[in-house]
Amino acid sequence: MNPTAYDCEESRQLAKLRLAADRVKADAERWPANLTTAREAQQAASVRFLSSLNSADAKTLAEAEARVRELSVVCGTLERAGGSDVLRRKALDTTEAYQLFAGGLARRIQDLDGLKAEALKVLAQRRSDATAAGAIHPMLAEAAPGVVSARVVLERLGGDAQTSLVAMNYAKANGINHQPRTFEDLLSVLTSALPASA
Repeated sequence: MNPTAYDCEESRQLAKLRLAADRVKADAERWPANLTTAREAQQAASVRFLSSLNSADAKTLAEAEARVRELSVVCGTLERAGGSDVLRRKALDTTEAYQLFAGGLARRIQDLDGLKAEALKVLAQRRSDATAAGAIHPMLAEAAPGVVSARVVLERLGGDAQTSLVAMNYAKANGINHQPRTFEDLLSVLTSALPASA
């Protein structure tokens, strides 16, 4: 197998979408830490105010309490939305992403079809070479190592094309009425290395 991932414009755009979704998740994960810090600041402001009872410390305490209330609302909203993982999934579950997957997978299928045509030529040539001298019966030529390896490559290309077609149909339907698939699963289908030639 070719270790190089399949690359196209759509896969590069999808990689950018994934990075943006990762940033959404990271931002959402920072809010609880901000709330913890704000609560610590509120507690410290409360201690200072109770020990001094001056207006400057009262104002600092009021500001700290307002910050805690604000961050509590944000954290509660994030929690009700399902948390950072759900927000990341929602950022990736967009029409734009599905269109990019559909276009990239269509391009991949075209490339696989071209490789299948070449693999068929190789298979035909190897069959011809195996029976050219007339020493091997055409049925026995199918067991020749070169013919077997060419058939294996052709089968891999066909399986890869079928997998890509299923993923493309899923993407074209925006996942509606299909078994759910993750962004990462679709991306792995799109970017998996193309089968190597025989």
